[in-house]
Amino acid sequence: MAVLCVPHERCLGPAPGLISAEQKAEHAALALYGLHQQSQKNPMHKPGVSVGAALRTLRGSGEYSEAALDRRVNAAATATSTAALLKRLRGLVTQLRGEGIGWDYDLLLRDLVAFDHPARRSSVRRGWGAAYYGWRGTPADAA
Repeated sequence: MAVLCVPHERCLGPAPGLISAEQKAEHAALALYGLHQQSQKNPMHKPGVSVGAALRTLRGSGEYSEAALDRRVNAAATATSTAALLKRLRGLVTQLRGEGIGWDYDLLLRDLVAFDHPARRSSVRRGWGAAYYGWRGTPADAA
């Protein structure tokens, strides 16, 4: 994030006209939330429910072919840019909305901020994949 600082004075925040990566991620999360919440009676923000866990619930709903959903989730997880990820998440959000399945938008925001850094994308992908495929660690796995 570009910060405008004058010697011997306080920093003034992002330079005028620049939008930080965090602000872009927040905007994207809010836009997805708006799409997700559209025409829903119950809140689609579900604290503690990760993206992967929500998509696993969708997979188990029986409304969609598991193979087709696996391909869509894989396409989102392997996106090579944040813009591509957001495009793919929009399609998944509409499917989640149709089944009334929500996720935690605070966790999504954290993941989007991390995904924007290429070196941190793999940790986001691993977290989503572990939750999506239902991997549960055991004490022996930690050793």
